Amino acid sequence: MGKNFENTNLNSNQNDEIIENNYLVGNYCSDCYMEIPLRGYHCKICGYCVGTFDHHCVYVNNCIGEKNKYLFHLFIIFHSFLICFCDVYLIFHFDYAQKSKDFFRKNWLLIIILLISILLFSFIFSLVTFQFQILIINQTTYENYAWHKINYMKKLSGTQNSPFNLGFFNNIKVVYCRKKFLKMKRDDIWNFKDMIDWKLICNIK
Repeated sequence: MGKNFENTNLNSNQNDEIIENNYLVGNYCSDCYMEIPLRGYHCKICGYCVGTFDHHCVYVNNCIGEKNKYLFHLFIIFHSFLICFCDVYLIFHFDYAQKSKDFFRKNWLLIIILLISILLFSFIFSLVTFQFQILIINQTTYENYAWHKINYMKKLSGTQNSPFNLGFFNNIKVVYCRKKFLKMKRDDIWNFKDMIDWKLICNIK
């Protein structure tokens, strides 16, 4: 199967060519027959490599990555507002004219739907909060939960010290204004070779 960063073997002969044209040297995918770009990952479910891999979403049955992350954000935000609207609609359609002893008997179905809706909103709102927490530091879901497994990140201390952090506003622009960000090409945006001591991170002597 595709090889991730955890299995990447680096040696002292590579030195400054650890990162070459924003590809981690030696990180070759035997399934897709290509070098996986930095922050990329081969999804075993979809069967192909995804640039700036975030996660595989079972709800949309697709991988979330560099080109569709903003759509995923809009998707979960829209559902959050939709559930809020449904909750308000249900509350206003309770039969309040009934006496207290008859209230639950008359509105039991609406109450059950409201409770389920509140649980769904709690889940989606937590997801929205988490996605924006990692958005502002330019981190992916995969990098967040597999920090200690990724070869080029596990030497860093703490999941908040993302080496890809470009600043609050630039991190947002990378996702939502990807094509127009600083009018740069993708390789210019992700030119991290001069920003990080990759030899230290990858434990190269």
